[in-house]
Amino acid sequence: MDLTHRSTSNDAWKNLCNVVEYSGIFDSETRQPHSRCMENTRVALRENLRQVLDRHDRTNVWLNGLAGVGKTSIAFTVAEEMKRAGRFVATFFFSHKHAQSAGKIVPMITYQLALAFPRVQADIVQAIEKDEILLSSVKSRRDQMWELVINPLHTLRFRQEMPYVIIIDALDECFSAEEAARLVTLFTETLSGSDLPTIHLIFTSRPEAHIRTDMPAGVHRIPLTTRDADVVQDVRFFLRESLDKIRTSRSAVFGQPPKPWPSEDEFETLAFKTGGLLSML
Repeated sequence: MDLTHRSTSNDAWKNLCNVVEYSGIFDSETRQPHSRCMENTRVALRENLRQVLDRHDRTNVWLNGLAGVGKTSIAFTVAEEMKRAGRFVATFFFSHKHAQSAGKIVPMITYQLALAFPRVQADIVQAIEKDEILLSSVKSRRDQMWELVINPLHTLRFRQEMPYVIIIDALDECFSAEEAARLVTLFTETLSGSDLPTIHLIFTSRPEAHIRTDMPAGVHRIPLTTRDADVVQDVRFFLRESLDKIRTSRSAVFGQPPKPWPSEDEFETLAFKTGGLLSML
């Protein structure tokens, strides 16, 4: 590669890095403290998800439930597991602290794709060099998806040894109703090609009517409810562990060895008031 072309390629990669909203990457430092499942919680649900994600049939997942039921913690934990297994492609996680827009999602997925599969970086850079507004938020999302994600993925068409995962968390909070519907359609349609690596999509959101209507029929729907026995058990476990950590870490208050706290009646009252929602803890 001559020096001029190398310089142009570096500029294209820098342009991509400059438009990436890093707060959307699941394990970004800007998202601290990270929300993950405690050990020995959500065991049945996580096993259910593993079974789906191990398939080679491109099954996508919609994890839905009320705010505070633990969708983001589950999504984060799955992303960690997939990253350790070498099956992670990209995430887009909503952040209350940072401005995010639908126009940033394809460049974000592209950036993470290039890190996960360095072989495609040259194809991505070439696409950016050919079209000066390809990274712009005014560019058609479908054009961006094809040039920056789908065409480069064709390079990996022989990597069928294991399925991969892309996670889009808090779909209802990231985007408007119209944008959410368009993005679900865009991702499920463009990533379904048989000549592409097998990539499962995981969407999380509240069970909003417009998302339920626009979610494709073939998507595996997993509802999370506060009435589920496993959810109630996990909330009680989380509450017990959290209170015990407070009790054992504050000897000035609880003594050494720490005295019992709270009483069983107090614990049951607290557990009842959570209503099965982690956000109440």
